[in-house]
Amino acid sequence: MQFLKQMQSIVEDIWRKEQYPGRAPTEERDPVECARSMYLEIFKSLNETFVTPLDREDIIGIASKLDDVADVAYDVSELILLYKVKSVRPQAIRQAKALIGAATEMVAMMKALEGLKGLEPFWIKIHTYENEGDQVFRDAVGDLFANVTDPIEIIKWKDIHSLIEVAVDRCEDVANIVEMIVIKHS
Repeated sequence: MQFLKQMQSIVEDIWRKEQYPGRAPTEERDPVECARSMYLEIFKSLNETFVTPLDREDIIGIASKLDDVADVAYDVSELILLYKVKSVRPQAIRQAKALIGAATEMVAMMKALEGLKGLEPFWIKIHTYENEGDQVFRDAVGDLFANVTDPIEIIKWKDIHSLIEVAVDRCEDVANIVEMIVIKHS
């Protein structure tokens, strides 16, 4: 779960500032590489293990969605660089807080997964963050079309807001899989 902590830290660093420096930190690739490595290691282990503690498709589903969270969070930072963002919009900061909250709960949920007990509060919080992220996304896009006149800025920020929303959605996908696992095993 180290890559999730790294991803969370990167997102926090990017969005903590109102001014974006215009270049990515060099360690930014680490969470994506760690996530991909973890996914491949899990896949390899599943192929070598006869009996698994959870259904194989559930393990692969979780690993795949965790990899997606890291990939999309990285893609957000890449888009910011590509679009040469100089100043971060307040709605993007609010969205990033929802993503950080969902990712934090996701990390805690993964740590508690082994016992399959007491996981409901985690997925409820993740769903809450995702609902909050949906609302912030709608507000942000509405604000863009109502108050921004530069079409290039509208396109840039609509893309960025959409991608942050996808990252929060991937956190919810992990929560949904865990919820189904708990139901299957109860």
